[in-house]
Amino acid sequence: MRHLRPRRAAVLVTAALTFGLPASSQAFEPFRIQGFEVRGLERLEPGRVYRYVELAPGDLVGQAQAQDLLHDLYASGLFSDVSLLRENGTLIIQVAERPTIAEFEISGNEEIPTEDLLDGLRQAGLAEGRVFDRSLLDQVAQELQRQYFAGGRYSVAIDTSVTELDDNRVDIAINIDEGEVTKIADINIVGNTVFSDDELREVMTLRPSSWRTLIGSRDRYSQPALAGDIEAITSYYQNRGYLNFNIDSTQVTLSPDREKIYVTINVEEGERYAVDEVDIAGELIVPEAEVRALISVDPGSTFSREQAQETANRISERLGDEGYAFAEVTPVPEVDEEFKTVDLTFVVEPGRRYYVRRMNIGGNYRTKDEVFRRELRQFEGGYFSSSAVARSRTRLARLPYVEDVQVETVPVPGTDDMVDVNYEIVERSSGSFQVGVGYSSGQGALFNTAVTQTNFLGTGNRVSVEFIRSEFAQSYSAALTEPYWTNTGISRTISAFYRETDSLTNVSSRFNSDSYGLAYGLGLPLSEFDRVRFGTTYRFTELRTSEDRTPDQILQFVEDNGDEFDTVGLESGWIRDTRDRLLFASRGYLSRIGAEVAVPLADLEFYKLNYQYLQYVPIFGSLIGSVGLDVGYGEALGGTSDLPPYEKYFGGGINSVRGYQTASLGPEDEFGNPIGGNFEFTLQSELLLPTPFIDARNQRVVLFVDAGNIFEEPGDFDAGELRAATGIGYEWFTPILGLLKFAIAYPLNDEDDDDTELFAFTFGTSF
Repeated sequence: MRHLRPRRAAVLVTAALTFGLPASSQAFEPFRIQGFEVRGLERLEPGRVYRYVELAPGDLVGQAQAQDLLHDLYASGLFSDVSLLRENGTLIIQVAERPTIAEFEISGNEEIPTEDLLDGLRQAGLAEGRVFDRSLLDQVAQELQRQYFAGGRYSVAIDTSVTELDDNRVDIAINIDEGEVTKIADINIVGNTVFSDDELREVMTLRPSSWRTLIGSRDRYSQPALAGDIEAITSYYQNRGYLNFNIDSTQVTLSPDREKIYVTINVEEGERYAVDEVDIAGELIVPEAEVRALISVDPGSTFSREQAQETANRISERLGDEGYAFAEVTPVPEVDEEFKTVDLTFVVEPGRRYYVRRMNIGGNYRTKDEVFRRELRQFEGGYFSSSAVARSRTRLARLPYVEDVQVETVPVPGTDDMVDVNYEIVERSSGSFQVGVGYSSGQGALFNTAVTQTNFLGTGNRVSVEFIRSEFAQSYSAALTEPYWTNTGISRTISAFYRETDSLTNVSSRFNSDSYGLAYGLGLPLSEFDRVRFGTTYRFTELRTSEDRTPDQILQFVEDNGDEFDTVGLESGWIRDTRDRLLFASRGYLSRIGAEVAVPLADLEFYKLNYQYLQYVPIFGSLIGSVGLDVGYGEALGGTSDLPPYEKYFGGGINSVRGYQTASLGPEDEFGNPIGGNFEFTLQSELLLPTPFIDARNQRVVLFVDAGNIFEEPGDFDAGELRAATGIGYEWFTPILGLLKFAIAYPLNDEDDDDTELFAFTFGTSF
């Protein structure tokens, strides 16, 4: 009787199933099975073994059948050893079970959480209660080491140990010594003469360790990051005319203590090439003059692959507006090595013209389909238009109850001229109930209770009821806004309010006022970006003054005009808005002109004119600049002696000129408190910084320079009187607290009597 094991199965299977004679001296004689027996089981039932046996009593078994059975039993992963024996007509299956895992013990890990490690082990087939396979444990240790290498920890040491227990069980211990993060000590570029090492390092993601890399992980080496940097350097040269630029080699050297990495990049710059001629070939579809107007590459200019590709993309997008959804435009350079010039030809292949079969909306679990469809500018059954599809995405992304939108154009199977356009929408919570506390450096503590639904019952309508109380005022308001009151896109807003005020801010002139009113407004779309609005407001106001704290200007206003007023205002305005988002925009501009007139039907007559401009400009990569301008002017009409105190302009604060207290700028009363003016001028410029780990859709960090002031009349404007400040700010939109704004500002030209502030912030709701 002999044992048969897989490692020797090819040689010994014959002997194992005969009469014990060596395989080399005995011809193979198959035998017919009369029965089966399983030996060596400890935990498993025999039935677990029999499920891998495809033989039955009475079957004839030979060498091939025995080999298949051994293979299947080993492949089950349940056994560390398997043998086949023959006793008379019985086939005996002798097995040794693999041990089961009793417990894992993981220590020393900080970079990777224990739960993540256990999940990885479980996915690899190693978990408590499962059969233990040493080879799997070795593979997991190697993969874990690779993960630490990818995180820049090249000195990591991983030790695994297996402790045998009773009942064929084992405990597994994984001890990790993560070591220190291996930092890039130096990046050396060899062979460059046109551009310095510092210039080339600026386009790289990886950086040598310095004070600039204290935040972030740019000094951690990784192969994918280096590959991306090599591509960035190549693009940098080729976009500046070095058409034959080449990276000869890269060397990465690890220090003996595995704590430092040295990177060497060997480059061959080549010669600089200029553009000689620019031409167009292929089927243009649109007039050639219109295509040539899209070309930004000029003869005589330095050749740039990036500029050539941008031109190709513009031509392709233009053809896309005509229905050629998959048009290909290829910039083909013809190089003259003698004169170092390039003839550039844009080869146009429009392909087939496509129609849109369906516009599909996905991801809208709260919102009615029609609410999104009314924002679409591409229509079913019409020619495909790439600009209309892109504009539709922008309009969807601007909705306050939409967090993100992805669009995909898919050819319709079985057709050669139709596509489906799929919009996948990620909705954000549209309803909120807030009972909170906020703070504004201008208004003090804020207590608010608000119920707001920006997408009421999935209709896109906004309903809000709000109560706010601050140190100086309290307010109640309710409003309904219907963005599509009519199918033509006319919007309607109805609101009511009540307000009690002790003073406008903590530094302004003191007077009390009570007011309430109603407002009704309509908005009419003129074009894709333009809108006009008309509205009317009724407001009742009562002013209460005191001889000891109210300034003479307000006392005089009350004497001339009384202390109770009914006001009927007519409002109109024009808005042009091309921004990609309403909040935290990255491109486009907003231009708004507004006019308000208190008509002679009531007690007070005055008018106010306002202009606002806000522009976002991409500068480089994700670096964005913005500039904003606010100008306002108001004046009394008819028998009204002056602009009412609560209608005057105030300046300074986190939403105006940062670095100066809220509403502290401009003319002052006899108590030294700002009293407001009839003319406002504010200019804000910002540099929106790309910041790692921050979602630019709801957070941003900015460097800013503000300038502005309040003047009694436009004729009093003096550029030398503008107050300026610079600093850094942070904005974050949260579902609970609303928009949080922080600013650290340094005034540049403050006077001795100016109220300045280094740090300002606001959160919650202000009014």
